[in-house]
Amino acid sequence: MTRSLQLLGCALLASLAITASATARAIPTPEPWAIALTKATLGGNFGAEWDAYHPAFKKVVSRDRFIACEKKNAQGIKIKVRAVESEGVLSTAAKLPLLGSSIVDQVKLAVIFSSSASTQDQATEVTVYGLWTGTSWTRVMTTSDYNTYKAGGCP
Repeated sequence: MTRSLQLLGCALLASLAITASATARAIPTPEPWAIALTKATLGGNFGAEWDAYHPAFKKVVSRDRFIACEKKNAQGIKIKVRAVESEGVLSTAAKLPLLGSSIVDQVKLAVIFSSSASTQDQATEVTVYGLWTGTSWTRVMTTSDYNTYKAGGCP
């Protein structure tokens, strides 16, 4: 009987372990999200950039004002993204406006693009700051941008 109880106990533990591992969800890498966001933003879809913000930051600047600021910063230059590749992700503790201390993932991206301001392809690096909310990646605002938007300006 003791051997039967041991086997039953082992079977129960094994089934619990399988159930736990099947229901435990790993946090997905932010790289595909950051690449898609960068392509949309550089392609002129500034609304997608605002949509990606954490809800707390959307209260600081309206979607319309954010888009107007981004258009002003773009100065009418049209960009065509040729390639975006991740150069890596660095998770770091950060003190964020409105959110306090959080773990932020910095996704560094290499971008190849052409623009209406040049006849040659150009390369640049872009860093996207992402925060996992438990269900999705969201963009966070730097303290400098937060302060500028809060004061009514455009960064």
